[in-house]
Amino acid sequence: MSNYIDYIKWRGDLPFSAVPFCEVDAMILSELVYIDMTGIINEDFTFNDRTCRDVCMSLLPKLNTSDPIGKKLYSVAEAAMSAKRFADIRMCGYAEDTDTRTHKQFAAVLYELGGDQYFVAYRGTDSSLVGWKENMDLAYFEEIPSQKAAVKYLNEVTKVFKGTFYAGGHSKGGNLAVYAAAFSYKRAAGKVKAVYNFDGPGFNGLVISKDRFKETEGKVHTFVPQNSLIGLLLKHQEPYTIIKSTKTNGLYEHQMDTWEVGPLEIVREKDFGSSGRILNENITEWIDSMTYDEKKQFIDVIYSLVDEFDEVEDHLSAGEFVGNR
Repeated sequence: MSNYIDYIKWRGDLPFSAVPFCEVDAMILSELVYIDMTGIINEDFTFNDRTCRDVCMSLLPKLNTSDPIGKKLYSVAEAAMSAKRFADIRMCGYAEDTDTRTHKQFAAVLYELGGDQYFVAYRGTDSSLVGWKENMDLAYFEEIPSQKAAVKYLNEVTKVFKGTFYAGGHSKGGNLAVYAAAFSYKRAAGKVKAVYNFDGPGFNGLVISKDRFKETEGKVHTFVPQNSLIGLLLKHQEPYTIIKSTKTNGLYEHQMDTWEVGPLEIVREKDFGSSGRILNENITEWIDSMTYDEKKQFIDVIYSLVDEFDEVEDHLSAGEFVGNR
């Protein structure tokens, strides 16, 4: 099985000027934004001489490789800093804002791809309690705090820089990228060429019924693994691409390092797996029939399951539970 680390090895010597930016590049940059870049990347929209190579070298010693998430981030950062395709990318505009009072967990960064092209990466849900609570809010609020922040970020960055923009993110980060592209100023939205949503949850009916949201559909590329769970939550107005994961469980499949990739794109599947098919056929109708309180409870349970799976995986990786039956 080949994943995004293998892609970096295959394409790492080719700059974007030689091989254009693609969906796998977007996936890698959407993974890197999970790393805490506080104090390393400029908060304002001004580039200095620090490149992705410099940033990763500064951040690697701070990553906790004793847990699977930290180990995964270390691997992708180490590979990216050694590859010409990613090493010379400049970064700025790092924003991180967590507010327990308003259930806000937001982070984003801007990558300069060269040739007046930029990628805005939005971070998905982190391990904080407020991050999980904000995910629940997606089911019943027309706009959550991080979506509002995502719109503001895109408006500001497209005002500062001229050129073409891509936006994307994994999990909730994908939701934020789609929302920002739909509801930013028309001037800003017009600069966005494509949006990459990697297994991000959808939206409630109040959002997708708006004309601005419908106008964005043609730019959005949504990817969900064959037994997706998170990515099929709520409504998706846009079509989505089913991709192949090495895992067969929707909770584990949510992690991008399990997705199979080729030299040019993420490996496609023709149809959902058995559990993914059941969810795809029934979950939207089922959620629509719920009251707001029931939706809140349902989203709470789903994200709690994801959190529990991550904890179990941490213990298994540490060699715990072995022999304890």
